[in-house]
Formats: sequence, C-alpha cells, structure tokens
Amino acid sequence: MSQLTSAQLSEQSKVTKQYIQSLTKKAVDKGLSHINLKGEKFSFAQVQGIGGRGLVYAYTQVAKNSAKPKRRVNNKVALNPLELPVIADLNKFTTDEKQALVSFYHTSKHPLSHIAQALIMAHGSSGKASSLEAKIKRWSKAFKEKGRAGLEDKRGGKAFKADLELVQQAILGAGDMHNTSIYSFYCHLYATRHGLSINYKNPTSDISESAFNRTVKHLINTRQLVRDYLRLGQDAFVYAEPSFGRNWEYPNQQWEVDATPLHIPLQDEHPLQ
Repeated sequence: MSQLTSAQLSEQSKVTKQYIQSLTKKAVDKGLSHINLKGEKFSFAQVQGIGGRGLVYAYTQVAKNSAKPKRRVNNKVALNPLELPVIADLNKFTTDEKQALVSFYHTSKHPLSHIAQALIMAHGSSGKASSLEAKIKRWSKAFKEKGRAGLEDKRGGKAFKADLELVQQAILGAGDMHNTSIYSFYCHLYATRHGLSINYKNPTSDISESAFNRTVKHLINTRQLVRDYLRLGQDAFVYAEPSFGRNWEYPNQQWEVDATPLHIPLQDEHPLQ
C-alpha cells in the first residue's frame, strides 16, 4: 500500500491534521509504531520531508487480518462423561490436567459450557460452570502463547516480600492496643525498626495493606502460635509454654492442673506399663 502524509491521511479520514499528529505523538511516547484511526490501523515511519521540511511521518494502512474461523461445535451431540480428561480435584488442577483439558476443548466438538457443566456434575461440585469456563479459556490462551510453561501454577513460587517475623510481631502485639489496626501497628514497627518517621493519620510501610493481609493469612495457616493467639487470646501463650527443658520420656508424663492461678506441673513417677 502507498504511503500517506499526515495531510493526505487527514483528508482521507475526515479528521484534522492536528488530531493525527496527537495520535502519533502518543504512540511514539508509548513505543508503538502504529496508530488506530476510525477503526483502521496505520503504521508510521519517519521520512525526509519535501522542501526543507526535515523529518516527517509517512503513514501506511495495515491490512486487516482475515477473521479467525470460529470453533465448530455441535449442540446436539451428547457428551459422554467418560470422554472427559481425568481430573483429580476441580479446585486444584495440575499442569498435565490443564493441558489435557485444553486439548479436549479444542479437539472435541462440544460447547465449552457443556464441558464445564459435565465436569462439575461428574465431581459433584457446587462450583459455577461459568467460573470453570473462564479458567479453560484463560488456560487455552496461555497455552497458545507460552506452551506448557503458560499452564504452570506460579503461586507460592516467590518468597513473601513482607518480613514474616515483623508481621507476626504486629499480629501478637496489636491485641492489647485499642483503636489500632494491625496494619497500622505494623507500620509503626517498621518505621521504628528502620528509623523512619510515620504519619499516624495515614500510616504506610514497605508493603500495602492488601499485601499485609495476604501475609497475615499465610501466617495464620502456617504458624500455630499465631492461629492460637487469634482464637484464644493471651491463653495461647500459656498453652504454648515450654516444659522448661524437661524431656518427656512417654506421652502424658507431665500434666498441668487447670482452674487454679498456680501452674503446678505434676509428674507420674510410676507410669502404667
């Protein structure tokens, strides 16, 4: 296709030359080599201007790609559940299961909605078919762009950005502080540790509040002391009390009497054999 000057493109598209120049500047700032104008795509390149005009842009219309053929389906063919890929858990797909499901989606003539519904019924799941459809579409796109690597689960692969020990300190320490959120207290601890000033009306730290909350959830799931403290309060530290270096020789060798202000450990000197 022939190249057009901004004036020629302006006349052809019935827009001002300034508008085209504005689109071009925005595209250059974004590192793009094309503009979109009234549903059409035009690539541009710098060329030598005529009559001492220096470098100017010349525009070439980009041919539209032919429409992608739609996936053919047959709504009248019943889906046999035995045809479905074997999935162990609909809440946790492996990479192999994702790949098998994507392959089945593309090679079968069943509508995606039928595939998703059949999987849910086969597993007796209460999940929504629409959610599973969205996952399969996303995996299909990822597999097309990146292959098997696009289907690998990246969650949990990176270490937490947050300081887990400092977050735990915030969880355990904020319990006795009235009108103070755990995140606000974390910001206070972070600023104190690093010698920073803090705006108590708008506390901030190295992580956002949403990232902090995700870290709290992780600690609740992985650290029993944090979990017990949130459930039992200060009593969690009583139950977590160590046995002062005593090594137990058999189960239930040491007992503690409840319902008394005194912590009296009792030792059975004559265990039942």
